[in-house]
Amino acid sequence: MEKKVKYYLEISTVLFLLLVLIPRFLPGFDNKKIAKESTITTDMIFVKGGTFLMGIDNEEDDEKPLHKVYVDDFYIDKHEVTNAQYCLFLNEIGNQKEGGTFWLDIADLDCNILKQAGKYMPVVGYDDHPIHEVTWYGAAAYAKWANKRLPTEAEWEHAARGGLKSNVYDYSGSNDADSVAWYEKNSEEAAHPVGEKKYNEIGIHDMSGNVWEWCADWYRKDYYEKSPFENPTGPSDGFYRVLRGGSWGSEKYDLRCANRHYSIPKESFNNIGFRCVVSGVEVEKILKEKK
Repeated sequence: MEKKVKYYLEISTVLFLLLVLIPRFLPGFDNKKIAKESTITTDMIFVKGGTFLMGIDNEEDDEKPLHKVYVDDFYIDKHEVTNAQYCLFLNEIGNQKEGGTFWLDIADLDCNILKQAGKYMPVVGYDDHPIHEVTWYGAAAYAKWANKRLPTEAEWEHAARGGLKSNVYDYSGSNDADSVAWYEKNSEEAAHPVGEKKYNEIGIHDMSGNVWEWCADWYRKDYYEKSPFENPTGPSDGFYRVLRGGSWGSEKYDLRCANRHYSIPKESFNNIGFRCVVSGVEVEKILKEKK
């Protein structure tokens, strides 16, 4: 009996080498593509598409009017992109210039990524902190590299509100800011590791607080007055890009799901990061290709 078990184990090992490990070292086998695609199902949350109420009528002018919006199915990162994840990107692509400035302001003392011996790495102890000091261009470039994209403002708000399972909270996941967000009253003036606070109705962390998050859209104060009902993508041009969610330095008011903010796309700060999305249709294509 023991000889048979040993025989089957040896056969299993050979098959594993032939079918799994050895092909990964052959020309044409894209290990990096496999690694990036695997994060779509393991590190992302499915957000069911549908109609939701976007904005609010009784707060800031750029949040008006409260209006119905429809978005298609999509997947969104469970957490904000971390320093460790961004280093993988930098070590493959490099820290390039776009919009007149580098994607990551690594020279800023607040940046938690170093370059040593030609290799980018997080400052010790900051692997799982959200990337910051990154421009909109640097966020969009990472998203493209990861086979993803930045969320539209409508997708971001739909996800932050808890999708179709929304309880219509003020903040993402609760009316109690302290339970879901790092902000000025509890952050000790710094970002924290992703995922430490309570997740929202569909399992997404830190959509209120920690760092502001870049969205794909150009910002326009009056956009809601004329935005399309189905899958709005923002104005066709502009000067600012949309930021959402508030940060470790924000007041509670800025943590609201409806709150809108903006910045020049070439600018970077110690309280701005991002997360990515993938369209539901694109995920279906990837999964079919794997079969």
